[in-house]
Amino acid sequence: MSSTEHSLHFVAIDMGSNSFHLVIAREQHGSIQILHKEKRQVQLAKGLRANSSLDNDAIERGLACLTEFNQRFSDLEQTRVRLVATHTLRVATNCHQFIKAALKIIPYPIEIVSGHEEARLIYNGIMHSQTLTEQNLVIDIGGGSTEVIVGKATSTSHLASLKCGCVSYQQRFFYDGALTKDNFKAAQSAADKQFSQLSNAYFKSSWPLVLGSSGTVKAISEALQCITDLQQSLTLENLKSLKHYLVGVGHIDNIKLDNLDPKRIPLLAPGLSILISFFKRLSINEMQVAQGALREGVLYELCLKLSSLRASNNVQ
Repeated sequence: MSSTEHSLHFVAIDMGSNSFHLVIAREQHGSIQILHKEKRQVQLAKGLRANSSLDNDAIERGLACLTEFNQRFSDLEQTRVRLVATHTLRVATNCHQFIKAALKIIPYPIEIVSGHEEARLIYNGIMHSQTLTEQNLVIDIGGGSTEVIVGKATSTSHLASLKCGCVSYQQRFFYDGALTKDNFKAAQSAADKQFSQLSNAYFKSSWPLVLGSSGTVKAISEALQCITDLQQSLTLENLKSLKHYLVGVGHIDNIKLDNLDPKRIPLLAPGLSILISFFKRLSINEMQVAQGALREGVLYELCLKLSSLRASNNVQ
């Protein structure tokens, strides 16, 4: 048996409204080494019916993904596992049906976290992945909700979870694949109403660092690299350039962006609508893509709890 199998392993699973993420790490000489990362676009939010129940197809997609994930770490001898679910399972009236079936696949409890807890974990993941300033603004556009966070270098000060997401907006405003000015206008207006509900703490004249976390912002950044000279940061001007390109092609079937995951293409317009509204409402000048996200927050908190437990045992 290899030394890797004998090591203590940490497994974090983020069950988002659009994608499920798996991160496997091990403890190595007192530090954490990432061994494996994996993402599957499950689109749970696409299976939410009008009555807020989750349809059987979405449940099956989620369970199939968990079955695959379980195969990645089931043979490891020493594992600490944490599964976190977000917006779709928060609102699904039959979430117990999914959880009961999931327990038969991965015998660990599924935490359905609140929007504020989701935001806190997102910031925690970013905080452990890069250097932050004393005043940071973070947005994470998920499949069913969008989290917005104000934080310092090592802590959060304001957490918000808003009812707008790239999957839910795709179904509301871009369901037929058409990319029209009217569709963008309607989506941006709906998102603007959400951002207008944020407290005054979010409306500063300028921010030292604004970060966009997770797949939606990364996909927008990758799309921009195809049509502009964008290297790192996002601005309202280049976001509008991407919108102009999408309206010009007219339909998602006509989008030609070679470096973009094809599964992300239907979510590009709704995600862009939300991000443009964010830039406008909060007067953002520039944004960078964050290096961490929710799954890293779950992983590092799992590791921290073990360290705290060990310290407590040593004191005793």
